[in-house]
Amino acid sequence: MCKNRYGITYNKILLREHGWELPNSFAELEELAAKAKEAGMDEQLSKPVDISALEQTVKRFRVTPHYRKSKN
Repeated sequence: MCKNRYGITYNKILLREHGWELPNSFAELEELAAKAKEAGMDEQLSKPVDISALEQTVKRFRVTPHYRKSKN
């Protein structure tokens, strides 16, 4: 059983809007991070996400959140 699991969540809308592809290696992840930083995306929210921190970030960047309805 694996005790430590790591993962990254990507915003597919931002990837699509900028013409970026999902990285398949750590080197590609570093390249994507550099492109995102150059585009002004330098914020990070760690999981578990603190809702108040998320709200402050959304307000600061005036981003309209996109919610996906549950299929349940």
